[in-house]
Amino acid sequence: MDKYERQKMKQKRRREENLLSAVFLLCLGGILLPVMANLDAAGDKTGVVREFPVSLATLTDREPQEVDRVLAAREEADRQKESREQAGLNADGTAKDINLEEVDIWSLFSDYVVLGDSRAYGFSYYDFLREDRVFADGGSTVRDALDVIPTVQALAPKHIYLCYGLNDTGIGYWANGDEYAEELRKVFKALKEACPDAVIIASSILPGTEAAYQESPGWRKIPDFDAALKKVCEEFGETYVDNNPLAAECMEDMWGPDGVHLDQEFYPLWAKNLYMATLERDNQ
Repeated sequence: MDKYERQKMKQKRRREENLLSAVFLLCLGGILLPVMANLDAAGDKTGVVREFPVSLATLTDREPQEVDRVLAAREEADRQKESREQAGLNADGTAKDINLEEVDIWSLFSDYVVLGDSRAYGFSYYDFLREDRVFADGGSTVRDALDVIPTVQALAPKHIYLCYGLNDTGIGYWANGDEYAEELRKVFKALKEACPDAVIIASSILPGTEAAYQESPGWRKIPDFDAALKKVCEEFGETYVDNNPLAAECMEDMWGPDGVHLDQEFYPLWAKNLYMATLERDNQ
């Protein structure tokens, strides 16, 4: 049984437990409401008896129509609680390693937005993260982040994840890392003005394969542009997440046929790195 099957079994058990709870509440309401109604008819005017069945009646009236929503909310809360109990910090302030077979990494993400290109789009495309929190598209560069700032500002997220770079290096807008750094400074400044309390978590620019570089030589600038990204993160006091060791480890098995896009299996590993960096930043 793989980790996805184990997670599905856990989720099934939670749904069954929550369904039993909902049924219990319905039965409890069916028993108590007539009793309370009789008490009220008997002349109990204290207010206490009248108020209790009103709220219980509302619950029992609504529960059949909203049971799916209620159970889904409970299930999500259970997942988040379980995952956060297993994730945490070591004594030296570094994040504990996360066992993806035991922890639902996606339940750890809350109060966030993801901005990026086609590779970042995979976070919502594969239903890992909410579509209304992932602003990513094929062909996007970091310059496009400026277009979604009003929406990001309205959401007021605690964490802003930047996952750009593939098109930035290949599109030709910036000749080198220095020019790219100037663009990054504009974006960081605009994001911080719109969301002064947010933390920017920037993923390193994931590399491509040698075959991909031969097809599109512009991608050979990825290391130069990535160094510029790290530099700007340091200038603004924001967090740069080095995913290059992870990419080197996974590229052979988890990069797509074009040599730059990612297989579905890579996203939990990528998210794990991003979350661990977020956890350490939040506890500085």
